[in-house]
Amino acid sequence: PSVEKTPDLTRIFTFVSLDHVIAASKGLNGCYDGENTLYKNERQQYLLILHQSGMAPELFNKVCNILSEYGSGKACTPAGEAHLQEHGEVIVAERALQQLFALA
Repeated sequence: PSVEKTPDLTRIFTFVSLDHVIAASKGLNGCYDGENTLYKNERQQYLLILHQSGMAPELFNKVCNILSEYGSGKACTPAGEAHLQEHGEVIVAERALQQLFALA
């Protein structure tokens, strides 16, 4: 029997301030352990790229719902992520939510 590979969905969340991102990391309370990077764009918004990272769809959905209480989320394409990597300022390169939660 073939094993179905879990898709690696990617979402992007926009936050108005770093405080909102920190609040979101506290809201998750350590329940997300996937790959994520925090950027700042030219409009001074904080953008969080969040990868499903093999997490169960229900759990990833829950994480996205929690983050939606602090910022606005939408689907993110590889092109969108590449654009941010090129034009955005990296604030926390990897495990951003985990690192901010540890500091909070």
